[in-house]
Amino acid sequence: MATPKKSIMQRIFDRGCKHLMKQGRKSVEGHNCRYLSDNGQRCIIGGCIAKKYYTEAIEGQGARTVLVRSAVAKSMRVEPHEIDDGTASLMAEMQNVHDYTLSDDAGKFLNMEKLKQKLRNIAAVRKLAIPACIKA
Repeated sequence: MATPKKSIMQRIFDRGCKHLMKQGRKSVEGHNCRYLSDNGQRCIIGGCIAKKYYTEAIEGQGARTVLVRSAVAKSMRVEPHEIDDGTASLMAEMQNVHDYTLSDDAGKFLNMEKLKQKLRNIAAVRKLAIPACIKA
């Protein structure tokens, strides 16, 4: 039986937000954001990908690509087709927040409240529950 789409979206959003708030910094190497960096940090979507489903081939790929969608689906224990275009679009929005929120040279976010607000905005537009880790 398929999991309802909103449930999958909510689970991805919750997991990504919780991961990013705990890490408090981007996953970068040089000036490039990565799903998994050499120092073990993960981006917001990388935080939704289990190590056993991570492959170097996803680096440089957007969240909407088949490779990334497949890695997230396996990690979330859903069928690949359940990561539909709407869910992939949410993942891309989350990825953009990670990639384009200001950080210092080490990747530490300069304004965590602004980061949280961007994520709350995504939740509001998509009618997702706001996880406790990003509540105002």
